[in-house]
Amino acid sequence: METSGADKLDKILNLLETPQHKAKLPVEENGRITLLDPDEIVLASISGRNVVVKTRNHSYETGYTLAELEDRLGLLRTHKSYLVNREMVREIIPWFNATYNLVMNDQDKSEVPVSRTFLKPVRQALNL
Repeated sequence: METSGADKLDKILNLLETPQHKAKLPVEENGRITLLDPDEIVLASISGRNVVVKTRNHSYETGYTLAELEDRLGLLRTHKSYLVNREMVREIIPWFNATYNLVMNDQDKSEVPVSRTFLKPVRQALNL
């Protein structure tokens, strides 16, 4: 069974990962692979059939699932369609039914919903 280039890259990155260093996330764009530092990632969301990973200045479509990114990067699930980097939350806006919208620390000041399903873990993670 032949392994894809992405699988080989993931294996190499996993070998380089140490407890002090989180593995970088390889994302492909225009035939190039960019290695994103997990601390650069602001949020991940579902867009159509793809998952988009957003940094402060750029968005990348990926082949990852939200569950894979949640496990791999330790991002915080806020909604069935959203993950956030808790260090990149800029503002918390109370919303209806005791939920919230999170304003993120990117150039667009993206707003991310917090659904009732994930309200308790988000409150705990953000010390609310």
